[in-house]
Amino acid sequence: MPSATDVSYENGVLSVTLDDGEAQACTKDLVPRLSLVSLPEDVDLTASLEIAVTYGDAVGDTDLDGIAGLGSGSAEEGTPSAAWVGDDELALLTWGSSSRACYPVAESIVVDDGVITATMAEPAADQVCTSDYGPQGSLLFVDGAADDAEYELVLTGFGFEGDVRVPIIGTP
Repeated sequence: MPSATDVSYENGVLSVTLDDGEAQACTKDLVPRLSLVSLPEDVDLTASLEIAVTYGDAVGDTDLDGIAGLGSGSAEEGTPSAAWVGDDELALLTWGSSSRACYPVAESIVVDDGVITATMAEPAADQVCTSDYGPQGSLLFVDGAADDAEYELVLTGFGFEGDVRVPIIGTP
């Protein structure tokens, strides 16, 4: 799975290079994936951001809308955060093992009166997770969220103690 190996910010453009890393077995499925990058401190998250992505010989670009009132955008280590990245997609940042099989995976997602409840599946009992600790990025696919409505995300299962409430940045 490609991951970001180089990130730079110059002349208002965030440049990200993706690399396959070490050779490993991959499935042939075609699904959206999330790659986390740390932004340089001088990026203004309240303004639109131009992003240029390079992956081997392929080059692409896109724009990311700024979000008024976002502030520094630094996620507090160990605290989940979430943001809309499409009409029905949430990017979820959690913290834990870097073993991809140990990332939280939504078992069910329910939308009800300004709250999105994501119940996360428990990892398989035979799953071995590394003991390192770092950011984990996951995509959640949400059906039934009203356009331009504000929501709060509630995470349950997968070791989330009680109901973990996470404000969602932006609107669908």
